Amino acid sequence: MGAFVVWNQNADRTGFEAKAATSYNNSDVTINRSPIGSSELGKGSSELNTLAESLTASYGVKLGENWMASPYAVIRHTSVASSAYTERASANLTVPLSYNGVYQDSTTALLGVKFAGLVYKNTTIQASAGYEQDLQNSVNNYMATGLEGLTSITFNPDIQRSRAVASFGANYEVAKGHNIGFNTIYRQESFQNVDTKMAYVNYTLGF
Repeated sequence: MGAFVVWNQNADRTGFEAKAATSYNNSDVTINRSPIGSSELGKGSSELNTLAESLTASYGVKLGENWMASPYAVIRHTSVASSAYTERASANLTVPLSYNGVYQDSTTALLGVKFAGLVYKNTTIQASAGYEQDLQNSVNNYMATGLEGLTSITFNPDIQRSRAVASFGANYEVAKGHNIGFNTIYRQESFQNVDTKMAYVNYTLGF
């Protein structure tokens, strides 16, 4: 689920713009523990809950007749939590392990600029580049119980707190109220040496 509200100073989106957004996701997760050596195959179920909120301020500036640049600043807060669970006992699992819940909380500031313009009749492109910095990032350790000698797992002990993000997209108005778009996104993640690359196509119908 998600919701957002936007206020624009001017109808053509020049001047100040403010946006507040929030989203919530709840997912069921199945976790499989692969056997290593003489260990057993374990399987359990958990819930994953994600809550995110953001506040965005930007300022649109006309660059000629068909182009606009919009510097922006964002504050984003995200919390991700998985619930505790115990592996299900079976004929192949004589010692099921129990795991604690894991919780991560982060607050991030983003600075960047967006460009958008008309390149051909009914065809627009948009691009953005930015930089994000973690103001706060905390996560607890992952611990299993049920056997002696087990140690906790520290997730992401060396967080990459400064990251780059960029995007590019194009939109074509097929007919009035009908648009098809293509978007690509690149971003560095908090895990060291991990990048995310995404591409997707969407169709929008106005009514």
